[in-house]
Amino acid sequence: MSGATQAGAAELAQAAAASSPNATTLYTIATEPFFLQPQDSHNAGNLMPSTEVHVLKQDGDKVLARVDGWQQDGVSEVFYAAQGKRILSVLLGEEARKQLTTGDTLTDAETGLVWHQVALQVWLPRKQLIDDQQKIWRYSAEMMSANCTGCHGLTALDRFNANQWIGVIKGMAPRTSLTQEQLRVLTQYVQKHASDMPPAAKS
Repeated sequence: MSGATQAGAAELAQAAAASSPNATTLYTIATEPFFLQPQDSHNAGNLMPSTEVHVLKQDGDKVLARVDGWQQDGVSEVFYAAQGKRILSVLLGEEARKQLTTGDTLTDAETGLVWHQVALQVWLPRKQLIDDQQKIWRYSAEMMSANCTGCHGLTALDRFNANQWIGVIKGMAPRTSLTQEQLRVLTQYVQKHASDMPPAAKS
């Protein structure tokens, strides 16, 4: 990890700790285990970095939050940030899968795949959540600039669509010193700023 990348991660953690206690929309700054009950000692799954959550209740240093997303029909162990886009939001354990609530169902016109709108309530430590997603993106942009320009110029984020970026990052990863966690953050950044993502997702 470069010194700049390490410093950026530390700044992100400090910014999360300083987030407004009254914020109702927050974002994970790293891969974060979640729990179904505040007293649970074993996590029920993980949220990916930059996942948006909506605060329902605060209890000391923990929050109860709702996570919204989309699940492909027949794929129960994960759900995604957008319909038809493989932008991982949540990895679900068996118990968490039983707690999902399902909303609209859509069929993707291009692929014919069926997608379900889903939501899940989770408990999380407040200190791992930030109220300004732009701070995650600034950290990610600096990390991309520092690690992804050795072999070529900086790739425009809209050069690839969200699903294509998965393969691009996997191909690039061996030529960098980025950790798996940093690669997860970077993947979220490029996917959520991809050519086929709406402007609202990029803000």
